[in-house]
Amino acid sequence: MSKTEWRRTWLWLVARNINREEKVTAFVLKINRFTMALG
Repeated sequence: MSKTEWRRTWLWLVARNINREEKVTAFVLKINRFTMALG
């Protein structure tokens, strides 16, 4: 996935979950771990 696609997907997910901040936070942490595992 290119960085642009990634960002677009990320923004879409955030917009979708904007009223569920706890879930978004948990998701961000999961993504960060996933990204670090890849990097």
